[in-house]
Amino acid sequence: MNRKFVLIILFLLISFFVFSQEKLVDWKITKIKNIGDSCEINLSAAIAKDWYIFGMNNEDGGPLPLLIYIEDEENKIKFFKVYEISKSYVKYDEIFNVNVEIFLEKAEFKVVFQPKNNIETLMLIIDGQACSSKDGACRALYEEIEIKLK
Repeated sequence: MNRKFVLIILFLLISFFVFSQEKLVDWKITKIKNIGDSCEINLSAAIAKDWYIFGMNNEDGGPLPLLIYIEDEENKIKFFKVYEISKSYVKYDEIFNVNVEIFLEKAEFKVVFQPKNNIETLMLIIDGQACSSKDGACRALYEEIEIKLK
């Protein structure tokens, strides 16, 4: 009995370790472009098969939306806006009982901002969740991407 219990625990731990190492969303900066005093960053997400991420504009009472922002503790940014380039899909979420926006397979965003001062680097933060379309399991997403502007 003890041996069987140990084997089950060992199997669960190995499965958890392997599953936790899987990268569900691969974020990439595809282009950085300076336009006058402003900057545009194209951001893409490759989403693992059978998974989806929530969009940025979900109804109240629904899941937490995808957040994309710049770490700006020193107040160096005058203007900041994120645009969804890819078309999201609308899906009824039975857990929250609301329609939600989701992205499947890939998502593309344009980040536009204007720095107050001449900055060389900044940190782009991505915060959200990925959910399985097979079993509904969700995992938190958090990514920090350093952007070199010069």
